[in-house]
Amino acid sequence: MLIAVRRAAAADGAHMHALTASVRPARVPEDMDPAAGFLMSLHPAETYSRRAAASHLCFVAESASGLAGFLTAYPASLCACWYPPDSGYARAMAEAGPDSVLLDQIAVSPAHRKLGVATRLYDAFAAACGPRPVVLDILHAPVANLSSLRFFRDQRGYRLLRESASSGFVYGLYLAPRP
Repeated sequence: MLIAVRRAAAADGAHMHALTASVRPARVPEDMDPAAGFLMSLHPAETYSRRAAASHLCFVAESASGLAGFLTAYPASLCACWYPPDSGYARAMAEAGPDSVLLDQIAVSPAHRKLGVATRLYDAFAAACGPRPVVLDILHAPVANLSSLRFFRDQRGYRLLRESASSGFVYGLYLAPRP
């Protein structure tokens, strides 16, 4: 199956929203599948559009049948506009430095899993990002996102900086290894 990866554009927002809605559990945490992975946040299509247009670090993967996956990431300067200064993201970005990047979401449609789509998206992101510090969070409890832990921690060497709790969930904040 041919998969093409390109920078995301504002026009991709509705498709990114639809893919997120299709992989986000209907009931949280009851329907979370730790092995398959899941997304916690479902943004409105307009948010995906606005953020894809603003950040050169957002990518989509396409196949003949449509959107196979996407990755959203933002430089610290954009995060400062979108997240309150006391949020966990803002604190993490301040810790990582002014040139840091937040890797917000990576999603692959169920029909395109196990085809290397996430790896292709991540590789495009890493090439565009360069040596800047990258932070992300992964759900640890009540259901650990094992798929994300394998992909980022085990396969790419992200290290846990700290855990934080919010609204009954425990997240791990991770930092990418320096190139």
